[in-house]
Amino acid sequence: MIHINGAPGISVEPCPDNCTECAADQRLRVLAEKLEMRGLDSRLVSYPVEGVKGRHHDALSVTNSAAPERGMIHVEKDGSVTWVYSGKLDDAGISKILDEATNALRSTGLRHRKM
Repeated sequence: MIHINGAPGISVEPCPDNCTECAADQRLRVLAEKLEMRGLDSRLVSYPVEGVKGRHHDALSVTNSAAPERGMIHVEKDGSVTWVYSGKLDDAGISKILDEATNALRSTGLRHRKM
C-alpha cells in the first residue's frame, strides 16, 4: 500500500484543474505502485510551502523494510533520484559503499579500470 506522508491509505483531494502538476503526481503514483509490486515500500511526500501543504506530491521516498540498512531512495517529480545511505568511512564501510554504488551503477559486462 502506498503511504502518503507516512500515513497508509490517506488520499489527497485531487486538483480540480487537471494541471501539469496532476500529471507529475500520476507518474509518481505509477512509479510507487510498480516499486510496491517489487516488494519495496513507497511513500508519496508533499512539502509545505509557506506552512501550507499543497494538493500535489513533490517526491517519492522508497525503502526496503526487509533490509532498511540499504538506505532510502528519494525520487523528485522532475525525475532526479537521490540515494540516502548511512554508512561509515572505515574499511568495512568503504567496502560496503563501494559494493552498493558499483552494483547500482555498473552495467553487466563492464570491466574494472586499471589504475
